[in-house]
Amino acid sequence: MKIPQTVHILGQDFTIEFIKDRKKLDYVGRCYPNANKIELVEDLPDDKLFQTYLHEVLHAIDINLNMGLKHKQIDTLSVALYQFLKDNL
Repeated sequence: MKIPQTVHILGQDFTIEFIKDRKKLDYVGRCYPNANKIELVEDLPDDKLFQTYLHEVLHAIDINLNMGLKHKQIDTLSVALYQFLKDNL
């Protein structure tokens, strides 16, 4: 599955930026909702990259809707959603 350069989330355009050198990072993806930006480490395996993308999109949704989801809930939802999309698209 292809990750776009921009994505529309709840009426806002988010830019997707790919990080090439993750040696200094302690994460593989990060959402910056105030800047409408999602960062992803680009050298992940395809499955992990798309799952991380979904994870960060769910963070953006959670923050913008003020849902108060815990990180573990977002992590679990991103795994389940990724598997559903992979099996059905």
